[in-house]
Amino acid sequence: MRFTLWNTGADTDEFFALADAAETTGWSSMCLNEYVFHPVEVNSRYPYSPDGKRFWATDTPYLDPMTILPAVAARTSTLRVYPFVTKLTLRDPLLLANQVRTASLLSHGRFSLGVGMSWMREEYEICGIDWDNRRKRFLETIEIIRLATTGDVVEYHGEVFDIPALQQSPGVPSPIPILLGGHQPWSIRTAAAVADGWCGVPKEMSEIETTAKDLLMQVEKAGRDASAFEIHAGAIDARTVDDYRRLADAGITDAIVMPWMAENLADSAGSGMASATAAKTDSLKRFADEIISNF
Repeated sequence: MRFTLWNTGADTDEFFALADAAETTGWSSMCLNEYVFHPVEVNSRYPYSPDGKRFWATDTPYLDPMTILPAVAARTSTLRVYPFVTKLTLRDPLLLANQVRTASLLSHGRFSLGVGMSWMREEYEICGIDWDNRRKRFLETIEIIRLATTGDVVEYHGEVFDIPALQQSPGVPSPIPILLGGHQPWSIRTAAAVADGWCGVPKEMSEIETTAKDLLMQVEKAGRDASAFEIHAGAIDARTVDDYRRLADAGITDAIVMPWMAENLADSAGSGMASATAAKTDSLKRFADEIISNF
């Protein structure tokens, strides 16, 4: 099992300090989630809270992972990076392909692309994008990114996008891994059928084990190699070495962890001040010493 440091914050320098500490203490990756903006009025149901309401304020700080993560990768030499997840259907596929290709080249292949569909209809409406064809747009965007990042002359003719022959050069030496997010049955089936892996929001271990079992079954059903399929997941109740071994036995390849959340350091470590960075750094080092060193 590998370990991914999950961080959100507002202090840009903090990402570099944490990346340096993570790389030297055995962490494999860093991920960062994305919000493009926060509509003040939201009627869409948030799928990961009991009451369907978002639990953060509109002034909650989120920075662009496609800007920060390539910079983190350029600063480090072994740390992998990926957005967890980028809102794929809100983006133009060719513009995103150019960003993704550049990030992969800049990081010498240490960039993976975590993708998802926003749960918030209001985001689509504000961006002028059709909510009703989002799944088709999502699948076509993945296909276009894979074609465009090869560096070859390509064209694409789908139901949503119609792209004439063009080229984005240079291409990447190896295909960029695509990790598909989401817990709905469609997301699980789609990840198993077309993606290189899956990534999910933190749940209890028992639920993550069930999801992993379903994913691997779906991968095999699709006639693909389950041993090559990555499962990136966090468990809100995982605390001990045995807990993480249990997740590894379930098929989790990459544990997504925000160690200061587990240590209840949110008040001191969430503000982005210098003391918060120090607290987060100490926390990730403790986790590496107590957990990662056993793997």
